[in-house]
Amino acid sequence: MENAFVYRIAHDTTEARLTVLGVPDKSGIGAKIFHAFAEAKIDVDMIIYNKVTDGSPNVSFIIPKADVIRGKQAAESVANEIGAEGVMVEEDIARISVIGRGLHNPSGLVAKMFEAFGDERINIQMISTAETRLCCLIKAEEVERAVKTLIKKFDLDKFRGKEMDIAPKEEVDFALPFDAPFDYTLIHG
Repeated sequence: MENAFVYRIAHDTTEARLTVLGVPDKSGIGAKIFHAFAEAKIDVDMIIYNKVTDGSPNVSFIIPKADVIRGKQAAESVANEIGAEGVMVEEDIARISVIGRGLHNPSGLVAKMFEAFGDERINIQMISTAETRLCCLIKAEEVERAVKTLIKKFDLDKFRGKEMDIAPKEEVDFALPFDAPFDYTLIHG
């Protein structure tokens, strides 16, 4: 992780979490679930398959809030078809993204994020990692506190007010200008 660093914190409150509960544990079930969403032209992201030791797995993922009604209908239809126990929708969630470079092996950065949220008693509901982004789902009401906590934890506040490159659909809470030279010593795990 010697070249890993963080240069941006963002949040998105335009998504909802959908969970198909008690999914039969057999091959092809995931394909049936996500074909239903593909046919309905509903984008899915941050997919978590959670195998419970003494029960059937749950499959959780996020969809745009604008698609919640159609998404719930698609999920209920496929749940009946595959014999799942039910469907749950949560709209009071937010995705917090820690964006950087070299995050594909981010154990130190993930530890910092968990520590920051733990200190503030912010519960992480889902998490995913990629080379350029660490994302977690939290309660929407905790967005402001979570963002402030991460900015402080990663010492990014000194860059506030700089010109920002704003991605669509994301409210950017901090960003370095992309034409600025990167200082690889900013954040190390």
